[in-house]
Amino acid sequence: LVHSHKHPDFNGRTDFVAIFYIQIPENGAQLMFVENGVFNTKYEDYPPESIKYIHSESGDLLIHSPEIPHAVSVHNSDIPRICVIFEGEFIG
Repeated sequence: LVHSHKHPDFNGRTDFVAIFYIQIPENGAQLMFVENGVFNTKYEDYPPESIKYIHSESGDLLIHSPEIPHAVSVHNSDIPRICVIFEGEFIG
C-alpha cells in the first residue's frame, strides 16, 4: 500500500527515512515512489508514469524525505529481501 512517514497516523517527529539493503535477490521487491500517492491506496491503481522504481542492491543505503508517498512492489523470489528501515530526527 502507498504510504508516507508524515501521515497523521504516525506519531512523533521524523526528518528522514533511511533504508539499508542487506540482501536484495533478483526479482525481489522494489521501492517505488508514487507521484501524488494517497495514503493506504494500492500502487497498482496509479498510471505507470506516476511510479518511479528505485533500483537498489545489497549494501546500498537510501535516505529520503518522510513526505514522499511510496510503496513496495511484489516480491517474486524464494530468497528473502532483507533490509533495515529506520526513521531519523535531526537534532541540534
